[in-house]
Amino acid sequence: MIYRILSAHFYIKRWLTVFNIDNGISFVIKRDNITFLYIFGSTRDNPLINNFYIKNSDLLKRFILYFNNKASQLIDACAENHIYLPKVEKTITSTTINNTLIDEIERKRFYETVNVNRYYLPSISDELYLTKKQAECAAYLIEGATAKQCAKALNISYRTVESYTNDIKEKILQTTGKRLSKDKLIHFLKGTMIHDAVFPHKLIIDK
Repeated sequence: MIYRILSAHFYIKRWLTVFNIDNGISFVIKRDNITFLYIFGSTRDNPLINNFYIKNSDLLKRFILYFNNKASQLIDACAENHIYLPKVEKTITSTTINNTLIDEIERKRFYETVNVNRYYLPSISDELYLTKKQAECAAYLIEGATAKQCAKALNISYRTVESYTNDIKEKILQTTGKRLSKDKLIHFLKGTMIHDAVFPHKLIIDK
């Protein structure tokens, strides 16, 4: 959701103006009893940043994964102190999105800087996460790779891929009580936001 300050609540608009915050994007992850809101913002004189948001959303998602990993204890501590958010009055989306892309070297450097060891899935549970290797396997499986293709791409054995897949299924079973087949597992993982923010490049599946 891309936004600009239009008719926000008076007090919110006042302080956003004081601190010169505008032209932002929000990522919303909802569960039955809680909503996670991740907001990235810029300044009022920088509307072109919206082009960056749209064309490089994987970098923002990657940072969210990094934040969830690094701030997991802080997030747990804040669980008892939820914040009330007033209703958003208006949102706008850009109709003139340009190709504001980050070159591959900078993109790779960013991914390395915001290294993620635990890929939390807050849309499911505060406790549920995938390890780095499990997330890498999940990303390939979501893209349609077979276990053997996944093994070849990650330079690991087929049995290791099967082991990671079974471990993911077990984690989901323990957390949600759902026992998933491989197809349902892939559909389940597609509902999370991790698969397009695991690697800094488009996945190539060897046929």
